[in-house]
Amino acid sequence: MNAGGNEHMRCCCVIPVFNHAATAPAVIERARAVLRDVLVVDDGSDDLDLAKLYAGTDIEVVRHPRNLGKGAALLTAVRTLAPRGFDYMITLDADAQHAPEDIRHFLPLLESGGRTLVAGIRDFSVPNVPVRSKIGRALSDFCFFVETGKRISDSQSGFRAYPLQYVSRIRCASLHYDFETELLTRCMWAGLELAEVPISTRYDPPGKRISHFRPFRDNGRMVLLHARLVLRRIFPAGAGNLRGPDNAPAQTAESVEPGTGTLPS
Repeated sequence: MNAGGNEHMRCCCVIPVFNHAATAPAVIERARAVLRDVLVVDDGSDDLDLAKLYAGTDIEVVRHPRNLGKGAALLTAVRTLAPRGFDYMITLDADAQHAPEDIRHFLPLLESGGRTLVAGIRDFSVPNVPVRSKIGRALSDFCFFVETGKRISDSQSGFRAYPLQYVSRIRCASLHYDFETELLTRCMWAGLELAEVPISTRYDPPGKRISHFRPFRDNGRMVLLHARLVLRRIFPAGAGNLRGPDNAPAQTAESVEPGTGTLPS
């Protein structure tokens, strides 16, 4: 069974990986135990040859020859899966912070052809949660409310289910950790529904934590992103309805504007 009780639902678990040799294989294999389809996007890792590791298996690996950023890895997944008719991609980080088994909590909220984006809500009551993560989430959640008028409990979680037929027609300018935040906001502007589901969370003690987040660089990108999105919310620039799949030119990064995104039926 690939998605809850809906045998017609097509879901793929997408796992972006960059130098997570210590954790990625277990995360990938546990995800495969839950979902039939798993796509690994190796974003230029040099610590483990994932394509070689999973050669001859039903786990698909797409590799970037160099590190392009998490957003670029997720865009590669969208471009790979959307033409194949998948309904949803469920994104899962490779650092073992989340339990792949929690994918099962997402599946009842998904439906074939659905327009609901499901966000996993991390449990911050567990040990070793970095203070910067708590502060960053609170600030990002507030900015999300300013940008969209919607409340969310965790706007920075990387564990989400995206409806591919709609997400594939939204263009974002971000390519790094800020991509997921921008995509979430633009999905709300485009009229998608938002659902939330609690997920289990694990943080390793300081010194054992695997993270490629660079506080100054990546927080700077996040600040600039929110400034741009808030300004766009205040000063919308033209219509931005999502185009149907048969309409030709692809949208630009700025083509989905706040309050103008009536989705096609």
